[in-house]
Amino acid sequence: MRFRNRREAGRLLGERLLEFKLKNPVVFGIPRGGVVVAYEVSKILNSPLDVVVSSKIPHPMNPEFAIGAISEEGVISIRERVFLDEDILENRRRVVKEKIEKFREGKSLPSLNGKTAIVVDDGLATGETMLVSILALKKRKPDKIVCAVPVSSIDAKERIEREVDIFVSLLIPDVFFAVGQFYEDFGEVRDEEVMDILKKRGVA
Repeated sequence: MRFRNRREAGRLLGERLLEFKLKNPVVFGIPRGGVVVAYEVSKILNSPLDVVVSSKIPHPMNPEFAIGAISEEGVISIRERVFLDEDILENRRRVVKEKIEKFREGKSLPSLNGKTAIVVDDGLATGETMLVSILALKKRKPDKIVCAVPVSSIDAKERIEREVDIFVSLLIPDVFFAVGQFYEDFGEVRDEEVMDILKKRGVA
């Protein structure tokens, strides 16, 4: 199965989430592609939409290869034991701060007492950014936390489902190379599109 695009994937994911009858859901998209999926989910669940911001941490010897991620609330996850210069982490913190300014006008994550936080991305390969996003949202004390994605690798599923109350992935293929292989259209999402979506839906 392949999704036509992120919007179709979001609609299908939203329909699946309706089955759980989640109380007081707040949908959090992971920019950028995850926000497009999350937008469709939030419409179907009739819930607020917000973003949870993170940045991948590049390997010091190979910037194209991510060894971990950092998110809001100062959460860091490192997959490999390598020496990381503080300058690299400081740069990533700055990137996260800039994204928060851009997508949420610098505001902190909202309190989630009494709410169900649903964290949405367009797919999970390693699950690195999803993990730090979940850990950041846990600090806001939601009643429940849900990971919801159209597609996930088996490794990412096993890693993430331990951290959440509910894990939902429409596809968990045996053979997984990249998230994009499960979409007919997996074009790049621009910051402007993310900001337009957040204006249309209204942040949490």
